[in-house]
Amino acid sequence: MQIPVAALALVALLFPSPARADDQPTDPVLWQRLETLDPTPKGTGFVSALESGQMQQFRFAVPRALPGRYLVSLNNIVAMDGTGTSYQVEIHVDSPDGPLLYVGQRASRGQDFNLEDLSRLDATEFITREHRRQGYVDIWATVHVEGDTWTTYRDSDGEPRDIYALAPDAEAVARRESDRAQETEMLRAGVSVIPCPQRVVLRGGAFDLSREVRVSVAGSDEDDATAEYLRGELSALLKQSVLLGSGDQRGEIRLERVPIAEPGRLALPPKASPGSVLVSGCTWAN
Repeated sequence: MQIPVAALALVALLFPSPARADDQPTDPVLWQRLETLDPTPKGTGFVSALESGQMQQFRFAVPRALPGRYLVSLNNIVAMDGTGTSYQVEIHVDSPDGPLLYVGQRASRGQDFNLEDLSRLDATEFITREHRRQGYVDIWATVHVEGDTWTTYRDSDGEPRDIYALAPDAEAVARRESDRAQETEMLRAGVSVIPCPQRVVLRGGAFDLSREVRVSVAGSDEDDATAEYLRGELSALLKQSVLLGSGDQRGEIRLERVPIAEPGRLALPPKASPGSVLVSGCTWAN
């Protein structure tokens, strides 16, 4: 039984070289992982030895919306026993003779061939409306080999040679842009909240912290702890003891629970004033 020489490249696989796409994903939160579909070889181990020039088909899911980037990982392609004198990978889109996606450098040793980084092949320009309609794209790969054969590990989630496609997650990107806009707005307004909640709504107006300031709260024991923390911070800032208020005096910082109108959105309570700052379910008001 032949065993691929891929194990010799394990270190390089765990610490791959830079991706081929110019803007490889640096924050996994902003990218959605798209799995392979049948007839991609799946399971454990590797397929039978493939001859030089013999094509292997892989199928990757494609999102309905036009992806800003579409990257394919094919790090499962390896030399069979590594005794050959020449290896060169060739990858096409849609069919064995379809548009050329990638041609690798020619390697004279199987071990060097296995070190080639195929983890971020940029197929963005090849994704068409038809791919989005049908929900997948076919990728065909072969290796031109002299003195050896080649193979591909079967796709198995969580394994080192796991294969998949990546596309930006539009909702995650929109959330990140919203968060950055919020941070900019808070900086301009001179508002600093640590830790910063997921959502902050600034409502025009401001008030000065005087020595008469009070902190009031209406809520659970958890809210009481938050109020006590705020009171302690203000006491240190003003260099005097800030008292807890009754909730009906002007100049108080009032913390309240706010009902959530929609997932990810906060609604301003009816009695909050126009000069209030809504913070993660609580209202800070003058």
